[in-house]
Amino acid sequence: MFMNPRALQPAMRRKLARKALPLLLFALCCVALFLALKFAPALTTVAAPRTVVENGSFDVHFCPVEECPLLLRETLANATKIACAFYDLNDKPLEELLAAKRASVLVFDKEYRGFGTPIANARSGLMHNKFCVLDDEIVITGSLNPTAGMYEHDNNLVIVRGARLAENYAAEWRELKDGREAPVPHPRVTHTVFSSDNSSRSFLVENYFCPEDACADHVKTILQAANRSVKFFVFSFTDDTLGDALVARAAAGVDVRGVFDRQQNSKYSEYTGLKLAGLDVRLDGNPKLLHHKVFVVDDRIVVTGSYNPTGNGNTRNDENVLIIHDESIARQYVAEFERVYALGTKE
Repeated sequence: MFMNPRALQPAMRRKLARKALPLLLFALCCVALFLALKFAPALTTVAAPRTVVENGSFDVHFCPVEECPLLLRETLANATKIACAFYDLNDKPLEELLAAKRASVLVFDKEYRGFGTPIANARSGLMHNKFCVLDDEIVITGSLNPTAGMYEHDNNLVIVRGARLAENYAAEWRELKDGREAPVPHPRVTHTVFSSDNSSRSFLVENYFCPEDACADHVKTILQAANRSVKFFVFSFTDDTLGDALVARAAAGVDVRGVFDRQQNSKYSEYTGLKLAGLDVRLDGNPKLLHHKVFVVDDRIVVTGSYNPTGNGNTRNDENVLIIHDESIARQYVAEFERVYALGTKE
């Protein structure tokens, strides 16, 4: 018995269609994969800043245990080109040195005393920086205001030799002078230091400037990643978001300890809230000021700079932050924390 060839055509078409559909789907998947691979690198570049590298040195000093005014003057005396941005400047020997060096110095206008160039803050906040850039390769920063108080207040002084970080601070200095804001050029720098025995170590340094770089968000990210411990010693701490982050980490079993400056213990301070939450917090024992702005996470990451964890510090003031991912440097800050913590009292 023979079938009419015309009767086979619909059946054959259906059979061919069933075979062609998987092939078509496979081809579409291949095209989609190709497009994803082609455009993914561009998307990644936008989302994650590129990490640049530099060689140099990274030294931290603690005042008044060390003679920070002398260290500051010696470092400046060895420089040829100097650009500084100070919240306050009131130290005659330093002013004389800066004048002799023909330094370019910006000073917050509300604290201006006649030396340098007064700079206002357009957001009705503070120009709260304390940094200098020397010879396009050295950065001096930290919490130290070059005033009479630098001989007595608890502070940290950071001196870095590194071209990329110097480029960041030089760009910020120009922004302050010109009254404009822009993202930091190199927010992530792999910094390599060499020892006298020719050994070396490399570590990540994050660098941000408030308010344009959302400093509080970066600090919060570091605090939320704490697995073992958080140690902090701060002049002013009123940011509820960061306070809540510490409470959450303590509830997760992280050992959280902190010291607050006694004179800044107002109704806005996070001190009372953290104390009521059961955290181990103290008021400092320095009759002058605890002027640090430091968090140490897991004894390996340090947050320091001019930035106090406050709303104004994040959104209105001109500030700078370093986040240093290095155990060796962290150990030095831990030692300073333990000194300050031992002098503090629970109240």
